[in-house]
Amino acid sequence: MTSSWPYVLYFAKMSVFFSFLISVPAKPAGTDVGNGGDAVICSNEGGDATPHFLDELIALLDPVWTLVPSDAKTRKAIETQFSRILLGSNNHDEKAFVADFIDAYSAGFVQIQKAQPNSLGNHIWNKGLLPKISDEAVEVTLPQNCLLPNGNANTVQLVVQTFVKGQNFYSYNAELMTPLGKNQRTLSMIILHEFLWRYSSSARVVREANAFFHSSEFLTMAPQDVHLTMISLGIFLPKADL
Repeated sequence: MTSSWPYVLYFAKMSVFFSFLISVPAKPAGTDVGNGGDAVICSNEGGDATPHFLDELIALLDPVWTLVPSDAKTRKAIETQFSRILLGSNNHDEKAFVADFIDAYSAGFVQIQKAQPNSLGNHIWNKGLLPKISDEAVEVTLPQNCLLPNGNANTVQLVVQTFVKGQNFYSYNAELMTPLGKNQRTLSMIILHEFLWRYSSSARVVREANAFFHSSEFLTMAPQDVHLTMISLGIFLPKADL
């Protein structure tokens, strides 16, 4: 079994940079949530505009983890590692987190790719007109072609969550989701961002955790070290109902 000591030393160094935040924010039923799940629009040399998912762009510009390749194997590899954690864990809180993830992750892929919501599930994705919601400021300097004339990031709301009677509704901008969703890693990061928002109220923490879960380090990490890494990033698991 791989020793956890290298990771423990790493966590000690990284704790200088990551805040340990209480993870489960109050989200009243029926409220819309703006959580940093944005697309950023960047112009290219031909003058055309190309959307990028902000989490992914930041992870590429300011890498902490090694992102997995963007191919059809991405989803399967991530699901396999989470299933491995589920089977090997004796922690009820961790098991509940992973089971919830598997449900949310699968629902997101199926409904977005088919462009058809499943109103009977706990996670419902649907096209919608999104309200303008102020998200947290982007903490990484983006390329000039991704900025507005005033110097702000050229971001557009991609997904808004609504919580109603135990169900999670995700309204998304279909015009942006269509090109973004063609990339497996991008779509995976969009879905996981929305899922992680339930475990941290900080967009920065969610982006850091999202990059970790899409890294080669995560895919090869021992389950106990995954849990330690989540804590170091600011993702804390609430007590599960037994």
